[in-house]
Amino acid sequence: MTPHELVVDITERFGARATTSASERHAAEWFAQQCDQYGLRVEVQEFDTPRSSGFGQAILYFLPLIPILASRFTQEITAMNWVWIVLLLVSIVLLALQLQGRGILNRILPKGPSQNVISRCNTTSAGEKQRKVVFVSHLDTPLVSPLNTESTARLHRRLTDYTFYYLLAALPILVFLAFDFDFMEFTLFDVAIDLQLWLWVLLAVLSVIPAILGLDALLMALLHKQSPGANDSASGLAVLLSVIDSVARERGGSFEPFESAAASAISPAPDEQLRQASDLEQPGLTDWLELDDMFDARNAGSNIGNWENFDSTTAGIDPATAAASARSQVTQPMRSITGTMTNTSTGHGFEGFSAMLEGKEVWFVATGARHADASGMQALLFEYGEELRDALIVNFESVGLGNLHWYAREAAPLTVSISSRVMSLAKRAAREKDLRISAFKGVAGVTDATPALFHHQKAGTITRLMSSGFPEAYRAVDDFADATDPSALDETVEFALEFLAQA
Repeated sequence: MTPHELVVDITERFGARATTSASERHAAEWFAQQCDQYGLRVEVQEFDTPRSSGFGQAILYFLPLIPILASRFTQEITAMNWVWIVLLLVSIVLLALQLQGRGILNRILPKGPSQNVISRCNTTSAGEKQRKVVFVSHLDTPLVSPLNTESTARLHRRLTDYTFYYLLAALPILVFLAFDFDFMEFTLFDVAIDLQLWLWVLLAVLSVIPAILGLDALLMALLHKQSPGANDSASGLAVLLSVIDSVARERGGSFEPFESAAASAISPAPDEQLRQASDLEQPGLTDWLELDDMFDARNAGSNIGNWENFDSTTAGIDPATAAASARSQVTQPMRSITGTMTNTSTGHGFEGFSAMLEGKEVWFVATGARHADASGMQALLFEYGEELRDALIVNFESVGLGNLHWYAREAAPLTVSISSRVMSLAKRAAREKDLRISAFKGVAGVTDATPALFHHQKAGTITRLMSSGFPEAYRAVDDFADATDPSALDETVEFALEFLAQA
């Protein structure tokens, strides 16, 4: 399949794949099965995660409003004023952590099971020093909220920034009000003015902004309106599978055979339709020897007597045909993948790729719970962090349409920057393939690369953005396969292959 056909297949086969849902798990099973059939070493990592980040966000938007609004009614109680100040400070810290994808409240929210699919290709010899490259995409799709969708995403991001800075400004104002200075009440033009009251009114009015965001997050969790996620996640999965297919064919049709743990770990049910549709099922002995259905092996053996007397003409086989058929079976690449997954292109124009993989261990990781504060990546780093300490981690998401970019900064408003190593390799790969790629000058939210960046690892996110600064069909209910462009997907695969070669 081409990358675009894969996007269509994933979207139509599994539909919306909300975090911890059955469809997310079925997509993980399917991805594990495809990687297993290619001969990759597949592991399935199970973990528990909040079903949605909406409830946690709602709590953390509403929580700081309590000390701000209550401070007016306890103005005469000095001790309570300082209690409100401490509570507001704690609320700001918790909100900052939540916006960075490190929400502490996630520990007390309702949880469900999710999973990462980790597929490895080891091209190095035993004991040889390896360079690890980790290509990541996510399985789940986002829930849609009234305020944070394609048409309102820019407004939502601005309101989020304003809310954080508003709370930072509210903290010193509450400290100032707690001292209850005498000059706060004065007379101007025979009019008594209570400055404390007016400052409180200002804070109360501005608190509408976090209240709106809290309500939006709450509605997202309650309404549970889902995006089909063709561009959001299926495009990234298609790129990973297309890269695997291209690399496998360049290496003679398959990777080194591994004893896979995928079947025992996740037990995917066989897809009978895919198995029957496979055009790569190996022919039987009678097929390549060109024996008809009337051939009787027992009688032929009796006539021959022993192997010294064997002659292909005795068995009714043309010697030239048998020899040619045997040679073709030896030299023809064995591609251990179902026919529906076979990329019939010429490796996206990429040749001589095998030599460039030497000395590298490549991981292809499909994460779950990307839209629950990147919980899948957090679980991956928790278990494999030591092993991935020096790895290059490249996250592909929303790569189906638009201009090719990397996110220069993530996790607004307190940001973390892309690894300079990933950025330089992205530039080099684009230059080698004559592609255009640039940094997105704005600040992105949390991606699967964000937890790795906070762990000071060499990571970054590759995406495609529209002129609005957001992906096509961002968090939209109409994010179907027609929201992606085949040429953009092919170009992303070209880029990913070149990046892997340059790494």
